[in-house]
Amino acid sequence: MNYPYPKGIGVLRHSYKLHEHKTQKIFLMPSLPLKNCTKPGCPTLTAGGGRCPAHASKARRMFFREYDSHRPTSDKRGYDFNWYKVRRLKLSINPLCQMCQEDGRYVKADIVHHIQTIEEHPELRLTLTNLLSVCNYHHSMIHNRFNN
Repeated sequence: MNYPYPKGIGVLRHSYKLHEHKTQKIFLMPSLPLKNCTKPGCPTLTAGGGRCPAHASKARRMFFREYDSHRPTSDKRGYDFNWYKVRRLKLSINPLCQMCQEDGRYVKADIVHHIQTIEEHPELRLTLTNLLSVCNYHHSMIHNRFNN
């Protein structure tokens, strides 16, 4: 018996599209409808909603430009030449995320995190024992950037 859908899936309410590629038959699930770019006046259709690539990058640049205009410079926040030398040293000593290693995983560390913040303890800013090599995921977890 010829089924209009792959065997074993059963009858679903969605219609499948059959594409034949040389000797293979490929069944594709229907995709979500395209939506307009959320930038007023832009006619571009996007797959996931939101802004099209042309407007997404501009909106992102504008957001960070506004955000950075109110922040002190990196030197004033304590990230000067000496900090980058200590950071490089810490990553050479601990190139893997120290929190992942506690869980038995081996992930490359991207960030050197201050255990005691620079604002609270500026004297510890270049102390290796106050630094932790972490991946982006764990750095976000430390700073509660995930809502979960």
